[in-house]
Order: sequence, then structure tokens, then C-alpha cells
Amino acid sequence: DKAHGQGKYISAAGWIYDGQWQDGNKRGQGVLTWPNGDRYEGDIREDKERTQHLTPYWWKPYEGYGKGGEGKYILHGQGKYIYADGRVYDCLWRYGDKNGRCVLTWPSGDRYEGYFRNDRFLYSPQGKYTFADGRVYNGQYSRGELRWPNGDRYKGDFREDKIPPPGSYMTLLNGDRYESYVQGKHILHGQGKLVYANGGVYDGLWQNDNKHGRGVFTLPNGARYEGDYHEGKMHGQAVFTMPNGDRYEGDFRDSKMHGQGKFIYADGRVYDGQWQNGKQHGRGVFTLPEGERYEGDFRDGNMHGQGKYIYANGQVYDGQWQNGNKHGRGVFTWPEGDRYEGDYREDKKHGQGKFITADGRVYDGQWQNGNQHGRGVMTWPNGDRYEGDFREDKP
Repeated sequence: DKAHGQGKYISAAGWIYDGQWQDGNKRGQGVLTWPNGDRYEGDIREDKERTQHLTPYWWKPYEGYGKGGEGKYILHGQGKYIYADGRVYDCLWRYGDKNGRCVLTWPSGDRYEGYFRNDRFLYSPQGKYTFADGRVYNGQYSRGELRWPNGDRYKGDFREDKIPPPGSYMTLLNGDRYESYVQGKHILHGQGKLVYANGGVYDGLWQNDNKHGRGVFTLPNGARYEGDYHEGKMHGQAVFTMPNGDRYEGDFRDSKMHGQGKFIYADGRVYDGQWQNGKQHGRGVFTLPEGERYEGDFRDGNMHGQGKYIYANGQVYDGQWQNGNKHGRGVFTWPEGDRYEGDYREDKKHGQGKFITADGRVYDGQWQNGNQHGRGVMTWPNGDRYEGDFREDKP
């Protein structure tokens, strides 16, 4: 006699089969329960002759249960495997392997819907992973789209082909938080686009969750950065356009203008030279639309050091500067031929200096706040000479 129909089998080892039988084999709809609390509900196919030739599989939940060894059971057809720890795998099975569409759920609330072949994730078909925190991933295991509850969206390449368990957090440059995956878990990696909830968009290369390589970042205010990134920071050659129309073309380091670069202001002014930590610093040339031009040293965004300023009216100052002002020794010439050689303080002649006019007059002496003031000598072309004190340009 052979068991046939509906029946329940309780083994000495503690596992229980309650379901359909056919010709002495457990075959059809049934429920398998193991001593550790694992439970399978669905289609069963037991074939003693077939199972003699199957070897235990690496996937531990079925090792010794799903296949391998005479008299063991084969999960075959549509069925649900419920683990003692709360995981549920609702799949199409074929001789103990997940083959076809599956829905996997975890006690955390995470859920995966996708396809398997021979117990392995399929790379090409689309899969959907819904996280308990509201994030949703749609796509293949190396390329897809990840959405956040706040509206942020990343579309592009990922690294590794594993379903990511909840991982460690990292912070985006704009302050948004998202869950990142490292060392065998999901990572924003390769070419991809991240759309932020605030309207910002980054489209470019990624490496280990960081912007890395060539990319274009458009900010919500309309500013646009097109250039190189290194480990999440603007770094290398780039063009940065600001909402007001200002434009920078040149080097960046650590997200600041640094190195050689050209800044074109919306009003027509242009600075072309060296930068340090976001400021004009080093040698540079500054031109104004009306034709004025400065060539020389800069420090912290100001004319500072040695430099030459050519005014639109033809006047020229060549000398020392401090914080944007003529300060120190310098020479100032006028197109009509007048010339001053001497000291400056805060943009005014101050200290010791010589003033030579086009008609031949010469003052050589002390200056204060732009005026001849103190001891000095005045000579005239006819040979007259005054030597003594001056006060506000008068002897």
C-alpha cells in the first residue's frame, strides 16, 4: 500500500509534512514544518529516484531539507517559505531552487520583487526593492533608479549585484541624508543622474557614493558647475556659471576656485590670473569695460603687492599696493606729462615724494593726505627756488 491523497507525516527528527500524497510520495499542495520553526507552504514534489542524484546546495535554509539525499523533499511549483526569524520567500520553485518570479519580505519591512534562476538573482530583468523607510529601487543590479521619500532621485549605475540590507548613512553635499552601501552593498557608482528634492540635479560620474570624475551640477538657484569632481568635491578644471551671469573658467580645489582661472563678471569686468581658496591671489590682470586695466599682484581678492594700473583717461600708476589702495613707493604719470615719484598711503600721496609738472616745475619734499605738506623744495623753469615749509600745497 502506498500513501495517496491527504495525509500528515511526523518524523522522528521533528519535522512535519501535512499535505497531499501520490503513490507514496509527498506531491502536491502541502505544508512542511521544521523543528527550528522554518515553514514552507505550497507545492511539493518528492521523487525518491530523482533526489538520490541531487547534492546539497550551498543555500543554507534548504540544506538537508529542500534537496539532497534519498527521501528528502523538493520544493517544486508555487510556494511560500517562512523562516523562523520572520523572513518570507514567496516564489516559483523548480526542484528546490527559486526559478521565476519571487517576492521576498523581511521583518524590517523591506520587500523585494524580482526574478531568480537556479536560486540566483537574474541580472537582466527589472527588479523592485522597497525599503521600510520608504526608499524604492527599480532596475537591474548594476543599473537602475533609486528614489527617496523626500523626492530625491538617482538614476544610473550601481556597484555590486546584491540586494542591500539597511546600511550606514552618509550626507549629501546639500544636507540631504540617504542610505549608502559599501563593500558589497549598493553604491552610487559609474555614470548617473541624481535629482534632488530641492530642484538641484547632478548628472555625471560617481565613485563610492561621491561625485567623482566629470559631471554637471545644476543648483536650484540656477547656478551651474560643469567640470571635474574628486571624492565629492569640485576639483580640477571647470566652468562655473552663477545666477547673476558671472562666470568662472579655470581650476578648482576642494570646491573652491584655486589655481589659474578667469572670472568674467556680468557687468563686463574680467579677472584673469591666480586664485587661492576662492579668492584672487597671486599674479593677475583685471580689466574694466571702460578700458581701465590692472596688472600685478593680488592678495585675498584685493590689489596687493607690486602692480600697474592704467586708467581710461591715460593716467598710469606703477608701484606698490595694499588692500586695494596705492600704498608704498610708486610712480604716477599723467598723459599731459606730469609725473609723481614717491610714497603713498591709503591711495594718497603721503611721505616723501617728487612731483614734476609738464611745464618744468619740480616739488621735492614731504606730502600729507595728497598735499605738499612739510619740508620741501620747489623749483621753477626760470631758476627760481623755494626751500622751506609747505602747508596744503602752499609755501
